[in-house]
Amino acid sequence: MNFATNPTRPRRLPLGLLGMLVLVGAVELVLAGRRLDFTTVWADDWRTAAVSATRKASGRDILCFGDSLIKIGVLPKVIEAKTGLKAFNLATNAGTVPSTYFLLRRALEAGARPRAIVVDFFPLMQPDQPRNSTRFYPDLATTGECLELARVAGDADFFTTVLLGKLLPSFKCRYEIRASIKAALAGRRASPWPDQGWIWAAWKSEDGAQPMPSTLNRSPADPRFVGDVSPEGWSCDGINAVYLERFLELARSRSIPVYWLMPPVSPEVQAQRDRNHADEAYDRFARTTLDRHPEVVVLDARHSGYDGQVFIDAIHLDRQGATTLSNDLAGHLGSGTSRWVALPAFASQTEGVARLGEVGKRQK
Repeated sequence: MNFATNPTRPRRLPLGLLGMLVLVGAVELVLAGRRLDFTTVWADDWRTAAVSATRKASGRDILCFGDSLIKIGVLPKVIEAKTGLKAFNLATNAGTVPSTYFLLRRALEAGARPRAIVVDFFPLMQPDQPRNSTRFYPDLATTGECLELARVAGDADFFTTVLLGKLLPSFKCRYEIRASIKAALAGRRASPWPDQGWIWAAWKSEDGAQPMPSTLNRSPADPRFVGDVSPEGWSCDGINAVYLERFLELARSRSIPVYWLMPPVSPEVQAQRDRNHADEAYDRFARTTLDRHPEVVVLDARHSGYDGQVFIDAIHLDRQGATTLSNDLAGHLGSGTSRWVALPAFASQTEGVARLGEVGKRQK
């Protein structure tokens, strides 16, 4: 039998392969076009912040960065009402130190020239590693930034996972797609839109912030969660330490003062953290950072006595608490009185909060 290839026989196009690629491409385009149906509030928050850093940060006097404690707890409209300075909140839910650095760099490259920066480096986020946020990085970081982060982390799997997420919405959103299929089979809808559409609307109307409505008769925090956020030992992950330095060095290179905000947490959490001496290592870390960075000022609200009823959960403020915190930190922007400032007691700000709350309502 002759197995030699017939040189005169024309090669066939791999029609099956081409058809499969067309089908995959069509599915990916459909998923990309229905982004809000296959996302989460947190993931789309990262995407929105990345867009805002390029398009909305320019012309703002104050830029705010960090995680959900800043996203929910610092209100640009209150800062403007107090100081006359225009602010924008670029913090993200579950924000990390690398993502915070990428957002600052992107804002500056887009022409932002802030007079000051407000940022938090919440101790619970500092032990975290990039691989824990692979769902979010595709929506915020460029391919180059992901490669840079993977090199610092020494984690090739992280880069591969994030790159696939950037290329294939079906891979990035696989958990949301599964949830949608299960919900459809049960006759429900799993999309966060439109039930949570008010959050997207808040980002627009509140200059990137996400003020939360008050929760009447908030239940006590779960003791297990209180224990989780009040560990006896603390250390900053090496990757986060690198990016924290890069963030501060970038601000210093542009002569931008940095206000490191330490937001309040609920009374039960703070009491447990005090009993466990959970903040001691973090405070030492912060003070050594201040020694290296004279442009940094700490604004510390951890022992300002915020009432438990101005929290929506164990660590996040409601609108009233956020208004107070924003008012207090605004009063210390540019004051230059100390490198470590204890913010005022919560009870003494009630009258001012009411006035600023009315200003916020009129501006909407």
